[in-house]
Amino acid sequence: MLRTGLMLILMSVSTLSLATAVYQYEGELSNNTPTIDRLTDSTPDWWSFEATAGDNLSLRVDRITSGLDPALTLYYRALGGHMIYVAAGDDELPSAVRGPWGDPFVQYNADYTGTYFAKVWSFASADLPHYDYRITLNGATDATDVPEPGSLALLAIGIAGLGICRKKLASA
Repeated sequence: MLRTGLMLILMSVSTLSLATAVYQYEGELSNNTPTIDRLTDSTPDWWSFEATAGDNLSLRVDRITSGLDPALTLYYRALGGHMIYVAAGDDELPSAVRGPWGDPFVQYNADYTGTYFAKVWSFASADLPHYDYRITLNGATDATDVPEPGSLALLAIGIAGLGICRKKLASA
């Protein structure tokens, strides 16, 4: 209970300080592709990805280095660039590597289409110079995955409709 309260306080503080925080941007996450990275100091790692409203997203962070206690916070970048907190995870999964508590797992049904950011940070880790972890995103639909009607097909349908209307007007 105390740990949950501390987590909520830290998430609130991190949300309030987004405008002045130092970002360590690691890159873009690809759907169903685990990515290995390293936390090197107290600065959180930030990852971005695109999602479509309605996507059932899942994000997990698995520690590779013993001593890391990873936490995960998910944000949506709204118009104007400000971040909206949408979900957080800490200790939902048992760790395969010895260390404090568990590893984070977040499931979230995307409310918005656009860019999301995942913040990976150390909650209560041992004092090591660095920690290795793996982050995995599942369920995101890339814009290229969404089938869209071809513009030529739409143009052809429109021209055919105009031709039918013209023919009906001419016969009347």
